[in-house]
Amino acid sequence: MESKLKKIIKQYKDSCNELAELVNMQLFDGCRKWYWIGDEVGGACDFEETDVLNPEDMVRIIENGLTYDEYAEWREANIDNNRYINLKSWIMGARHYMLDKEKETE
Repeated sequence: MESKLKKIIKQYKDSCNELAELVNMQLFDGCRKWYWIGDEVGGACDFEETDVLNPEDMVRIIENGLTYDEYAEWREANIDNNRYINLKSWIMGARHYMLDKEKETE
């Protein structure tokens, strides 16, 4: 049983590392050095201290075929508006101006 657990944990960590590498290739042309913050594979992944992504968002980036420009639009909109829309909602069409309208109608 213990060897099976070790195998599953290794597969998980290997898959997370592979996912980070795929995102690095898709968004950053493989040019960025990345690492798992605190050596916690599967937690937050830092791409050269500029972009920090979790595996859930990395999967969304891959599944939706986001380009760097599409990804950067989401990132910059969150920074510019000093508010956060998660990537799933962004892909589904949520934008910051919609949040403002929502507050007006409350």
